[in-house]
Amino acid sequence: MIRRSLVAAAAVLALGTGALMPAASAVPTAEEDDAGRFGVQDPSFDGVYRQGLAISGMVAVDRKVPDSSVTWLSNQQCGDGSFQAYRNDLLAACDPGDPEAFTGPDTNSTAMAAMALAVVGKSKPSKRAVAWLREVQNPDGGFPYIGGGLSDANSTGLALAAIRGSRVSDNNKQALKQGKKFLKKTQLRCEAGKSARGQLSYQKSPKSANLLASAQGALGLLTQLPVAATAQASDGGAIKCGEEASKPKLVGGLLASLKKQLKKNDGMLPSSFGDGVDSSATAYALLAFKSSDRYGKQVKAALAALQDEAPVYTETDGQPDAGALGTLLLVAGATNENPKKFGGVNLVKQLKASLQ
Repeated sequence: MIRRSLVAAAAVLALGTGALMPAASAVPTAEEDDAGRFGVQDPSFDGVYRQGLAISGMVAVDRKVPDSSVTWLSNQQCGDGSFQAYRNDLLAACDPGDPEAFTGPDTNSTAMAAMALAVVGKSKPSKRAVAWLREVQNPDGGFPYIGGGLSDANSTGLALAAIRGSRVSDNNKQALKQGKKFLKKTQLRCEAGKSARGQLSYQKSPKSANLLASAQGALGLLTQLPVAATAQASDGGAIKCGEEASKPKLVGGLLASLKKQLKKNDGMLPSSFGDGVDSSATAYALLAFKSSDRYGKQVKAALAALQDEAPVYTETDGQPDAGALGTLLLVAGATNENPKKFGGVNLVKQLKASLQ
């Protein structure tokens, strides 16, 4: 489930500071705080993140986004442009960033919100969110989960996707360039076993292959959400060592490794947090493949597998899971699949049913 992936990721992520609120007159009453939020599940760990996925997913399949959902997301923004996972009191300032406690504004929520706001025409708050992301980019080029923490590949991938979806500027170009350099340092190469070569590690040290980090990193290296219409070149392939060794290409080696894992596991990526498969990681990988100039077979395989998993993936505790539904809407939009008949699930109807 998307929520399980997010909570598990937060537990291992090394995850800005809050700022003053907008004027009280612009803030809804306590009773109205959650009007427009997608999903009935506890939003404490992923409220903004799943809202961003849901809104971007609706746009991806050309469905009208409820005004209330955009208002809810806009009201969650902190005074400095950042977003934290969820603010249960809009009259209070955002929590201070604490990398050790994993509290306060985070890059994952901010990146997902920035992309969603951009695609619904809310360019000013989106640009402020992207500007905050650049401010917390570490000297090593990577992005931490919480400002001041260690850089990680997951957060870097999502932040790069948000920056890639923003306006072209020298500052954004530089942030993308530095972020790519960081991801290159997390890539496992000839020091790793053959099956892990090309994947990204969660952090630079110690290196350990992580498929969710690899999928989100690939997304940020290639596209944004919803995925860009124009595919990018992904030169290079599987990393070769020994006598056949050649200079590895970051994107090519990464996609080749993800391809191998999808093929090995019937179109799904194994979970990085235990047994089973990770539908979220698989979806991110599919979107990355779709944004490259090849790997069409992997897109088809992952699509079929995600359709099979859709009935289970899109529910949490018997209720529609907005994050998962938004993720699959992004997949449906990228692959031109019918969002009302995705693996037997009407993604649009289910997402609308989750609206508070």
